[in-house]
Amino acid sequence: MKTFLNDFHLVFFLLTIAILAPFCIYFLKDNKELIAFISVCFGFGAYYFSVWIASAETTFSVEGGEFQIMQYARSLNITRNYSINLSNIRGFSIDDVTRGNKALFIYLDNTEYFKFSFRKVKESEEIKTYLATFINPLSIDTNPNFKSFFQAYLFAVKKVMIFLVLAISLTVFITHYLPFQGYTLVITCLISNVVIWMLTVRKPVKKMFFRYGAFYFFSNVFIYLSPLLAILIYRKVLEIKTEPLKLSKPHELIFKPAHLFYQFDKTVINPNEIQASTYSVSKNSSSRDRFFKVTHYFATPVASVDSIRINARYNLWLVKTFDQKIRKDLDQQLKSNLIQDFHIRYRSKFDSLLNNRPEFYVGDFYNMTAHQLLAGNANATVNNYILIPHWEKIETYKNELQKEVLYLLMAILSLNFLGCVFIAINR
Repeated sequence: MKTFLNDFHLVFFLLTIAILAPFCIYFLKDNKELIAFISVCFGFGAYYFSVWIASAETTFSVEGGEFQIMQYARSLNITRNYSINLSNIRGFSIDDVTRGNKALFIYLDNTEYFKFSFRKVKESEEIKTYLATFINPLSIDTNPNFKSFFQAYLFAVKKVMIFLVLAISLTVFITHYLPFQGYTLVITCLISNVVIWMLTVRKPVKKMFFRYGAFYFFSNVFIYLSPLLAILIYRKVLEIKTEPLKLSKPHELIFKPAHLFYQFDKTVINPNEIQASTYSVSKNSSSRDRFFKVTHYFATPVASVDSIRINARYNLWLVKTFDQKIRKDLDQQLKSNLIQDFHIRYRSKFDSLLNNRPEFYVGDFYNMTAHQLLAGNANATVNNYILIPHWEKIETYKNELQKEVLYLLMAILSLNFLGCVFIAINR
């Protein structure tokens, strides 16, 4: 039968991606859609190239109570031989590793296993019939520790709960104490999640004679990815606990450490005198989405005293955004008209909103789109402070945050309970 050397398959796959990806990003950096298309092509190409390179002719035989396995990878000129005493083999199974891809698993009594990925799925039935003559086939009914799905599920839930406590605690610690932001923060927390998952879930599950699907990293993806939501929970809880910084006038915030919420006793706003606006079209929608999003930005200066003057320069700006969804199947001229009509209507809405005094303001000093909007504006300074106005009570705003925290916690638990299902059905 034809299999491939799993370790060399992974090596060549990662190597091919590592070589091609930088060239793709460098030469096509201004065309994100083409980058996405070519990246997918490179990904599939790297996969099939690595499978071809690591392909091996594999022979199974039994001699004198020893199960003999011989693999020969012609492209790499590598030969591998395995000899296992039949008395040390617990059994075998042929399972889907990913959709449409099967592998043979030889399980030993010491919880270790051998994996042989098939290149041709039709060969799996032939080898299954052959191996069943001298090795026990394993299934959900042969696990010595768990005779029912419910027993296996409870065991998985116990291990996953330990994982969640440790992973979420470490995620919060990293978010709070370490100077990581953006992708660096996510990658650091993901690595810590995977390590904890391997120790608290994968290892115990493997020792209790579950089959490969129960401790395979892909089938456990819901478990070790879910604690990343703790980053959002931590930030929202921080917002809920933060009280607004109360100042007499807006310009006083310049001399204070950056804060999340602000309230001012006196402000001067006049969007009819000075207003800046722009819109950005989202390029993140998938090809299946029927709509794409357009975000409209409106900005106006806020002053501490006197009136807003056309020939003056300001470094404190209120920015408000409005989202618009447009169908992709419309012609280009109609899309453009819809965007312009929306922009005009919501410019007026922005003006009318500011007729009433905002209840509080959220500091959004790192909003790059807003800073780009103000760059070069005759009324803006080089260093601008962005504030997002809110007209609802801050208690109402925090109540909504509390609901979002509850939804995120429910999402974490739901994802992990779903992950436990995949563990239990592979007992």
